[in-house]
Amino acid sequence: AALRRQSVEVLRNLRRLHECGYEYNCKTVALALPSSKFEHDDEADEDPRRVVINEQLEEFAAKSGGRTLFIDLDRGLLQCDIDSDDLYCDGRHFTPAGYDMMAQVMQEPLKQWLDLAAPVQT
Repeated sequence: AALRRQSVEVLRNLRRLHECGYEYNCKTVALALPSSKFEHDDEADEDPRRVVINEQLEEFAAKSGGRTLFIDLDRGLLQCDIDSDDLYCDGRHFTPAGYDMMAQVMQEPLKQWLDLAAPVQT
């Protein structure tokens, strides 16, 4: 029950953050919470809070009418050819190389989304 409460509170705060942007006609990006190095181990279980939050963020973005783009960092980072020791400095926080990989994962979805959102030049 405590895990669910924590997830609900995090989601409520993230939704409010996006809705604040909407009030100023901004588009927003919802980044999935990436897994930790420990979750990449074959024997480790996924953090259920992270899984729930990511699922709800993806659903929120899907229902946003194009105002929010969801980028699944976890899925993208797993497809990168980089050792997890090079991604994380302490098992949870990215190294500079990890942030570079994060930027690479985000680049194409952002470019496509922004190109679609750009006004048509006449």
